Amino acid sequence: ELGEGLLHLALAKRLIRLQWGESILTLHFGKVTMMAKLIGGSFPNYRQLIPTTTVASITVQAEDIMRALQQVNRLASEGSGIVRLVWEKGQLLVSAHSDEETVTVPVPAEMDGSGRVALNIGYLFSYFRERVGAVTLGLGGEGESSPVLFSYRGVPHVLLMPMFVKW
Repeated sequence: ELGEGLLHLALAKRLIRLQWGESILTLHFGKVTMMAKLIGGSFPNYRQLIPTTTVASITVQAEDIMRALQQVNRLASEGSGIVRLVWEKGQLLVSAHSDEETVTVPVPAEMDGSGRVALNIGYLFSYFRERVGAVTLGLGGEGESSPVLFSYRGVPHVLLMPMFVKW
């Protein structure tokens, strides 16, 4: 409730007064005062994280992968939220593991090469919930530590960094 009240105050249409110094930015709006510490330095080169080519890619139907994620959700949520994606021989295997149990769900897919990656199930749900139809995942380099580029309708939208797991 407190957060919603502050959000309402912050978004209400009213005069905002700004003050800034060498390292502090202060915003005053209504009864709220917000202070932010300014950090010196240069902005990181985020473009170096975005792969320009992919070594393996897979195209799946968003509805199919959502069904698979729902089937492995309980087990993934009990652990660290890790979902493993392994693709080869014309199908994607979506799995989650615990010490006592493994759930694996096959998903039809079109692929260029084989690959494997571990991703956070929450991020996958957030991404695929908004999609209908074909989505392409591309591994951005060699190994499981490479970023995964998600493309929808031919346009790259999201880059996810993988989770480190024992295979």
